[in-house]
Amino acid sequence: MYQKKVVKMEKLGKCPDCNGMGIPIMSYEHYYGSDYHCPGCNGSGLFEDWMK
Repeated sequence: MYQKKVVKMEKLGKCPDCNGMGIPIMSYEHYYGSDYHCPGCNGSGLFEDWMK
């Protein structure tokens, strides 16, 4: 199931961990503040950064 999501997000050019939002889906913003970025893409929301 995760592989299907990765393929879909690759086509869209978005990070599969945050759906291209730059912050984790389960937003911890209220715990960490607005400076907390998705660890998969470093907050860019881009698939190419997630691949690195």
